[in-house]
Amino acid sequence: MTSSWSDGRRGRVRPRAGGNSAIEFARFLAPLGLVRLSGLVKTRFESFRGTDELRACLIALYEQSHVVGAMLKESQDFDLDIDGDLPTSLDDLPLIVLTEGKRLETESNSPTELEYERRRREIKHELQRELAALSTRGRQIVEFRSGHGIQTGQPELVIESLTELVQLVRNEARDRAD
Repeated sequence: MTSSWSDGRRGRVRPRAGGNSAIEFARFLAPLGLVRLSGLVKTRFESFRGTDELRACLIALYEQSHVVGAMLKESQDFDLDIDGDLPTSLDDLPLIVLTEGKRLETESNSPTELEYERRRREIKHELQRELAALSTRGRQIVEFRSGHGIQTGQPELVIESLTELVQLVRNEARDRAD
Protein backbone atom coordinates (compact mmCIF):
# COMPACT_ATOMS: atom_id res chain seq x y z
CA MET A 1 0.00 0.00 0.00
CA THR A 2 2.73 2.47 0.83
CA SER A 3 5.59 3.29 -1.42
CA SER A 4 9.15 3.39 -0.22
CA TRP A 5 11.00 6.25 -1.84
CA SER A 6 14.74 6.50 -2.35
CA ASP A 7 15.00 8.99 0.52
CA GLY A 8 13.19 6.61 2.89
CA ARG A 9 9.84 8.42 3.02
CA ARG A 10 6.69 6.32 3.15
CA GLY A 11 2.97 6.82 2.76
CA ARG A 12 2.76 8.70 -0.50
CA VAL A 13 0.57 6.29 -2.38
CA ARG A 14 -0.96 7.50 -5.59
CA PRO A 15 -4.19 6.06 -6.96
CA ARG A 16 -4.66 6.23 -10.69
CA ALA A 17 -6.04 9.50 -12.04
CA GLY A 18 -9.45 9.87 -13.58
CA GLY A 19 -11.05 7.09 -11.57
CA ASN A 20 -14.08 9.05 -10.46
CA SER A 21 -16.12 9.04 -13.64
CA ALA A 22 -19.33 9.91 -11.77
CA ILE A 23 -17.87 13.29 -10.74
CA GLU A 24 -16.42 13.78 -14.22
CA PHE A 25 -19.84 13.11 -15.72
CA ALA A 26 -21.54 15.37 -13.17
CA ARG A 27 -19.10 18.17 -14.03
CA PHE A 28 -20.18 17.90 -17.65
CA LEU A 29 -23.88 18.00 -16.68
CA ALA A 30 -23.64 20.68 -13.98
CA PRO A 31 -23.58 23.78 -16.23
CA LEU A 32 -26.78 22.50 -17.86
CA GLY A 33 -28.53 22.18 -14.50
CA LEU A 34 -28.92 18.45 -14.95
CA VAL A 35 -27.22 17.51 -11.69
CA ARG A 36 -29.90 19.46 -9.87
CA LEU A 37 -32.67 17.97 -12.00
CA SER A 38 -31.39 14.43 -11.49
CA GLY A 39 -32.02 14.58 -7.74
CA LEU A 40 -28.69 12.86 -6.99
CA VAL A 41 -27.64 15.42 -4.40
CA LYS A 42 -30.97 15.26 -2.56
CA THR A 43 -30.73 11.47 -2.52
CA ARG A 44 -27.26 11.60 -0.95
CA PHE A 45 -28.60 13.79 1.87
CA GLU A 46 -31.71 11.68 2.66
CA SER A 47 -30.10 10.16 5.75
CA PHE A 48 -28.56 13.46 6.91
CA ARG A 49 -28.82 13.77 10.70
CA GLY A 50 -28.67 17.55 10.97
CA THR A 51 -31.48 20.08 10.93
CA ASP A 52 -33.73 20.48 7.91
CA GLU A 53 -32.37 24.00 7.46
CA LEU A 54 -28.76 22.77 7.39
CA ARG A 55 -29.72 19.93 5.02
CA ALA A 56 -31.35 22.44 2.64
CA CYS A 57 -28.24 24.68 2.76
CA LEU A 58 -25.92 21.74 2.00
CA ILE A 59 -28.08 20.58 -0.89
CA ALA A 60 -28.10 24.11 -2.31
CA LEU A 61 -24.30 24.25 -1.98
CA TYR A 62 -23.63 20.86 -3.60
CA GLU A 63 -26.02 21.54 -6.47
CA GLN A 64 -23.99 24.54 -7.64
CA SER A 65 -22.07 23.79 -10.83
CA HIS A 66 -18.75 25.19 -9.54
CA VAL A 67 -18.85 22.82 -6.55
CA VAL A 68 -18.90 19.79 -8.85
CA GLY A 69 -15.92 21.24 -10.72
CA ALA A 70 -14.06 21.80 -7.44
CA MET A 71 -14.75 18.21 -6.37
CA LEU A 72 -13.34 16.93 -9.66
CA LYS A 73 -10.25 19.13 -9.29
CA GLU A 74 -9.72 17.80 -5.76
CA SER A 75 -10.04 14.24 -7.06
CA GLN A 76 -7.51 14.91 -9.82
CA ASP A 77 -5.10 16.71 -7.49
CA PHE A 78 -5.11 13.69 -5.18
CA ASP A 79 -3.04 11.99 -7.85
CA LEU A 80 -0.31 14.61 -7.69
CA ASP A 81 2.85 13.85 -5.80
CA ILE A 82 3.50 15.76 -2.61
CA ASP A 83 6.50 18.08 -2.72
CA GLY A 84 8.56 18.85 0.35
CA ASP A 85 9.49 16.98 3.47
CA LEU A 86 6.92 14.93 5.29
CA PRO A 87 6.94 15.06 9.08
CA THR A 88 8.46 12.04 10.78
CA SER A 89 6.94 12.82 14.18
CA LEU A 90 4.32 15.00 15.79
CA ASP A 91 5.82 14.17 19.20
CA ASP A 92 3.06 14.11 21.84
CA LEU A 93 0.62 16.39 20.01
CA PRO A 94 -2.96 15.47 20.94
CA LEU A 95 -4.46 14.15 17.72
CA ILE A 96 -7.72 12.47 16.71
CA VAL A 97 -8.02 11.35 13.09
CA LEU A 98 -11.63 10.79 11.97
CA THR A 99 -11.92 8.31 9.10
CA GLU A 100 -14.88 7.36 6.94
CA GLY A 101 -16.01 3.79 7.34
CA LYS A 102 -19.47 3.58 5.80
CA ARG A 103 -20.00 0.55 3.57
CA LEU A 104 -19.60 1.32 -0.12
CA GLU A 105 -22.85 1.33 -2.06
CA THR A 106 -22.34 -1.46 -4.57
CA GLU A 107 -25.64 -1.06 -6.39
CA SER A 108 -25.07 2.57 -7.39
CA ASN A 109 -21.55 2.19 -8.79
CA SER A 110 -20.14 0.42 -11.82
CA PRO A 111 -17.55 -2.30 -11.08
CA THR A 112 -14.78 0.05 -12.23
CA GLU A 113 -15.95 2.89 -9.97
CA LEU A 114 -16.44 0.48 -7.08
CA GLU A 115 -12.90 -0.88 -7.44
CA TYR A 116 -11.53 2.68 -7.64
CA GLU A 117 -13.45 3.64 -4.47
CA ARG A 118 -12.27 0.52 -2.63
CA ARG A 119 -8.67 1.27 -3.54
CA ARG A 120 -9.05 4.97 -2.66
CA ARG A 121 -10.49 4.03 0.72
CA GLU A 122 -7.72 1.51 1.45
CA ILE A 123 -5.11 4.13 0.66
CA LYS A 124 -6.90 6.80 2.68
CA HIS A 125 -7.26 4.51 5.70
CA GLU A 126 -3.59 3.61 5.56
CA LEU A 127 -2.48 7.22 5.25
CA GLN A 128 -4.73 8.23 8.13
CA ARG A 129 -3.39 5.37 10.29
CA GLU A 130 0.11 6.65 9.52
CA LEU A 131 -0.95 10.19 10.45
CA ALA A 132 -2.36 9.07 13.81
CA ALA A 133 0.82 7.08 14.49
CA LEU A 134 2.99 10.19 14.06
CA SER A 135 1.90 11.33 17.53
CA THR A 136 2.41 9.33 20.68
CA ARG A 137 -1.07 10.52 21.66
CA GLY A 138 -2.64 10.11 18.23
CA ARG A 139 -5.59 7.86 17.60
CA GLN A 140 -7.83 7.04 14.70
CA ILE A 141 -11.61 6.72 14.93
CA VAL A 142 -13.26 4.94 12.00
CA GLU A 143 -16.86 6.16 11.78
CA PHE A 144 -18.99 3.42 10.19
CA ARG A 145 -22.11 5.58 9.86
CA SER A 146 -20.43 8.20 7.66
CA GLY A 147 -18.75 8.44 4.32
CA HIS A 148 -16.37 11.16 3.17
CA GLY A 149 -18.25 14.02 4.85
CA ILE A 150 -18.11 13.00 8.51
CA GLN A 151 -18.78 16.62 9.48
CA THR A 152 -22.19 16.43 7.78
CA GLY A 153 -23.00 12.78 8.46
CA GLN A 154 -21.94 12.68 12.12
CA PRO A 155 -21.47 16.27 13.31
CA GLU A 156 -21.79 15.11 16.93
CA LEU A 157 -18.63 13.01 16.58
CA VAL A 158 -16.68 15.97 15.18
CA ILE A 159 -17.92 18.22 17.99
CA GLU A 160 -17.11 15.60 20.65
CA SER A 161 -13.62 15.05 19.23
CA LEU A 162 -12.85 18.77 19.07
CA THR A 163 -14.25 19.31 22.56
CA GLU A 164 -12.07 16.49 23.88
CA LEU A 165 -8.94 17.97 22.29
CA VAL A 166 -9.68 21.52 23.46
CA GLN A 167 -10.35 20.29 27.01
CA LEU A 168 -7.13 18.27 27.01
CA VAL A 169 -5.04 21.24 25.88
CA ARG A 170 -6.72 23.56 28.41
CA ASN A 171 -6.10 21.10 31.25
CA GLU A 172 -2.44 20.74 30.27
CA ALA A 173 -2.02 24.53 30.09
CA ARG A 174 -3.66 24.90 33.51
CA ASP A 175 -1.40 22.15 34.95
CA ARG A 176 1.72 23.90 33.60
CA ALA A 177 0.60 27.21 35.09
CA ASP A 178 0.10 25.68 38.56
